[in-house]
Amino acid sequence: MRTLRLAKVVAQAEGLRLRRLAHRTTYRGIYGGVAAVFAIALLAVVHVALHEWLLAYVSSLAATGILALIDFVIAGIFGLLALRSSPDAVELEATRVRDTARAQLTDTLTMTALIGPAMRMAGGRKIASIAIGALAARYFMSRSK
Repeated sequence: MRTLRLAKVVAQAEGLRLRRLAHRTTYRGIYGGVAAVFAIALLAVVHVALHEWLLAYVSSLAATGILALIDFVIAGIFGLLALRSSPDAVELEATRVRDTARAQLTDTLTMTALIGPAMRMAGGRKIASIAIGALAARYFMSRSK
């Protein structure tokens, strides 16, 4: 019974944590969107100011071409950075740990499913039978790796 209560508490706590995370993420997205709007407006003002400054040295068409070239180079740099983004060491390690844990869980559940009925046939619910089953499961699990 205590295990079920603990599982219920864990599920409730996880549900609350996920709701709060969703709430926080929503507000972060809203604030980020507002910041992006003002950043774009700032970029537009900088472009106009740079265009006006370039007009003192070159023609209007040349100033526009220079700004377009600068924008193209910056977009190309960030585009290449986005393309070469690959999983880092932490992400790869987390994937490996997840896969290992999933495999061990599958092995444990399989072994439990096999040993449980065998122990019931051998001796009912005696503690010795359960202990022998657990030891056998651990032995076979470590031997299979």
